Amino acid sequence: MIDTDDQTSEKFIDKDNKRALVIDIAVSADARVEEKEQEKMDRSEDLAMELNRSWKIETKEIPIVVGALRTIAKGAEKNLKKVASKASVELLQKAAFRGISQILRMVLDLD
Repeated sequence: MIDTDDQTSEKFIDKDNKRALVIDIAVSADARVEEKEQEKMDRSEDLAMELNRSWKIETKEIPIVVGALRTIAKGAEKNLKKVASKASVELLQKAAFRGISQILRMVLDLD
């Protein structure tokens, strides 16, 4: 089986106040959204422990997972609001869908 999941992880670190925010975003196959959310939470916890150990800073982990065909993980909306109160899951889904469309055009040489 080919794993087509796309993932990004962003770390925002405020060394002066000894805080870090780890935002882990994934666009997953729809059938794997819940599984991928758990993977992200596990990986974020590991990264938070590493940051805490290395730099002695408080870390908050925020996993956000959406499906390639607009399925969302149970915690996606709540987690997205932790990052930006005006952000919407719908906007994130549209961005994910556009990205997948762009990848297909590139791979299929439709441009």
